[in-house]
Amino acid sequence: NACGRYHFFHSNLVYGYDDEKKIIYILGHDTKKRYTTTEVTYENLRLAFEKQERYVNYISIDYPYSPYKLNIDKAKEIINDYIISGERTRGFGFSIYDQILNEDMQTLLDDIRISHFLYEHKCILSMFVRFLYSRKFIKHENYIELSKMFDTIENKALILRNLILKNSMSTKKNICKIQSILEELKINEKKGLNILISALNNQ
Repeated sequence: NACGRYHFFHSNLVYGYDDEKKIIYILGHDTKKRYTTTEVTYENLRLAFEKQERYVNYISIDYPYSPYKLNIDKAKEIINDYIISGERTRGFGFSIYDQILNEDMQTLLDDIRISHFLYEHKCILSMFVRFLYSRKFIKHENYIELSKMFDTIENKALILRNLILKNSMSTKKNICKIQSILEELKINEKKGLNILISALNNQ
């Protein structure tokens, strides 16, 4: 177990600040490995920078234009690349599913962050579908089908995360159920994204 023994860099998203309270708002993992929001005082942030042993990498994004306009052709290209690249590239796209199922199942069980990331990814996919519909990039009839599909995918990912949490605290393991849900997620997500691409092509 590396916890408490080794130092690693951890990425956090700074998404806001309050000058009156002198705090910043960050998104990252807490001491219980939960992906959540945290408040950090300006003073503690300053001390963290001063006491760091090596260096700190940071990325700042400040868009010079507004409002943001979605390039739908680029969006379709990224979705398609996510689907296809998984068939030929390890560690990206749908290859993640096969990698976990065939090689890294124990890593999935040991590191709860992975199931959190999977769940957050499915939540974002559901939000993306709603966003596309709100901007009239997909038709109503397509949205009805897609929203139900991605809501189901999101719910399955939540069940998977909870099963893995339960598995980590119980002597009775349920590995077969976890594998089965992961297989379902892989199949349903690929089907859903292909339907989404077709809907975007027929807008």
